[in-house]
Amino acid sequence: MKRFWVDVRPWRKDLATAAIESGADALAVDDAGRVRELGRVATVAENGDLVPGKDVFEVEIVDKATEEEALRLSREGLVVVRTRDWTVIPLENLVAQSDRIIAAVASADEAAVTLTVLERGAAGVLLSTDDPAEVRRTAKTLAGAGREVSLVPFEVTRIAPVGMGDRVCVDTCS
Repeated sequence: MKRFWVDVRPWRKDLATAAIESGADALAVDDAGRVRELGRVATVAENGDLVPGKDVFEVEIVDKATEEEALRLSREGLVVVRTRDWTVIPLENLVAQSDRIIAAVASADEAAVTLTVLERGAAGVLLSTDDPAEVRRTAKTLAGAGREVSLVPFEVTRIAPVGMGDRVCVDTCS
């Protein structure tokens, strides 16, 4: 089961309510007390169920060193990874080595990609949005995650050198 966290910093009651109603596993907030007034859901906060820097770490991936830092921290707890220019390659590297990576995403579409990286996906997502409807869309995306992809056997019939060209990696095709 993939984790579905919603970032509600700064505090917005409508966003928190949408997250709780959509089945979010945790809310990242500045004050866990506000969430407790709305319902029973885990919180990521200094006074929350998961404490930043102790149970959960956040790393912005900007280079190989920060990627390695995220991997190191994943041995101690869950790691939320962010990137400035969202790319899949650092996430693939981390998912290949750890099952404690939570990817920060801004939409259901980004969550869908995150959940299929290396056919197993990150351990979950932390959604940052101002739109309660996007929270609901992302929850539906997570509900459909983990469906089995049917593979079809094929036979390689020929291999031929073709000279120089663009390098392409095909992860999945139909």
